[in-house]
Amino acid sequence: MVNINIEKCIGCGKCIKVCFPRNIFLENGKAKIKRECMMCGHCLAICPVSAVTLPDYLSDNIQEYNEETFKITPENLLNFIKFRRSIRDYQQKEIEIEKLKNIVEAIRFTETGENKQGTRCIVIKNKFREFKDITWEGFKNYLENMPSNDPSLRWKDKWFEKYQEYKEKRPETDMFFFNASMIMLIIAEDELDGGLAASNAEKMAVAQGLGVLFSSFIKISLNHSNQINKFLGLKNKERIIACMLLGYPKNKYLRTVPRKEKELEIL
Repeated sequence: MVNINIEKCIGCGKCIKVCFPRNIFLENGKAKIKRECMMCGHCLAICPVSAVTLPDYLSDNIQEYNEETFKITPENLLNFIKFRRSIRDYQQKEIEIEKLKNIVEAIRFTETGENKQGTRCIVIKNKFREFKDITWEGFKNYLENMPSNDPSLRWKDKWFEKYQEYKEKRPETDMFFFNASMIMLIIAEDELDGGLAASNAEKMAVAQGLGVLFSSFIKISLNHSNQINKFLGLKNKERIIACMLLGYPKNKYLRTVPRKEKELEIL
């Protein structure tokens, strides 16, 4: 529940203007809460005298806006997006726990529909070998049940060879994992919420010098696994939204690459 300190409140009404569910009103010149709300925090963020608190949430990491440390120029942001690469060759170097925590923070502060904050991430590291086995078994199930109109049907025999190679040799570098030291799974009930979180997670990873690969192969395989839900302990309607290989890139890229033109469409 939102709390408003009436001794601090100056009755400016700014919190009322930004409250989407219209849950705040003025009474005797002070802001009051009508009922429980979605806890978006707009009222807290806009209050000029810090009269608003959200007792159910951590308050020790609330930061006052500082343009010098908060603002990113459009040019730098666009260059950052242009320069990112999908990494398929990783160093054998441990990822520091603080960097993983920063990625989790980026996920924690990602916007979610109705402020549900139902997105979470699972890092597979200590059980990576077991996870790989589950992934390959799921891929085998996918191949065995591949529909006749699947555009990837022409690769079926080749992919079965890769599966046999993994079963017989269990190579560290295979067509799925590229010697990455770990994988991060983005879990959510809502696909948009999870997709936004995955995007923020990747940006934070890259900003810290890490490389990321969003693997559709692994996601397809897990969707055909009979073991993955139990392995991950997925709840109710939770789904795997994104599979992100993480590690330090082995190669250093020197420039951006071209892309096809994209037109602005205005209807």
